[in-house]
Amino acid sequence: MTPTCHEPGSYQAWIAVSGLPEGKEPFKDIMRRVRKAVGGNDKSASHAMRVAGTENFKVKYASGYPVVTILETHPGRIMSAEQLEALGLVAPPEPIKTTVQALRPRTRGDVERSWPDYQRCLTGAPPATKHEGPDQSMADFFWCMLAAQRGWSIEEAAAELLKVSGNAQDRARRGDEGYSLITAQNAAAAATRGRREGRG
Repeated sequence: MTPTCHEPGSYQAWIAVSGLPEGKEPFKDIMRRVRKAVGGNDKSASHAMRVAGTENFKVKYASGYPVVTILETHPGRIMSAEQLEALGLVAPPEPIKTTVQALRPRTRGDVERSWPDYQRCLTGAPPATKHEGPDQSMADFFWCMLAAQRGWSIEEAAAELLKVSGNAQDRARRGDEGYSLITAQNAAAAATRGRREGRG
């Protein structure tokens, strides 16, 4: 280690080290860790040095430039990275920064804007009174009510009902084109009443 004084109150210390890892980044990493361990306060140091015996030409010293002076030297003393670590002169490596893309959690809005499963509504409908099988009108109504609860408008639910319900399609073919809209309106009203009663 060779300490030098290159201006009043300011010092540099140079260490000869062998066996350092090859490559620019590994070298810079070990140098950063040494500076950190010894309390070096100039994190932007460029590894440049002032030659002993030369003057430090800075404007603030214009009246009398200080001369760079060697305070102490130990010729032939060469350290290894392992020796520096053993002496506590190498700080632990900094943790590697990694970028992790977090998965966006499902929100209530995501669920509300999905369409209900019409087949499940049909399967859960009560039996029809005039024919065998489930009551398709009740399935349509329940489906529209779920759609209203999930944030779909009456018009959107009516249009989608025509796509998923065979009953609504059959009624439209027979001239009952208002069936889907009326069913969606009644279902939306029932959903609103349910919310109010739930809050009450």
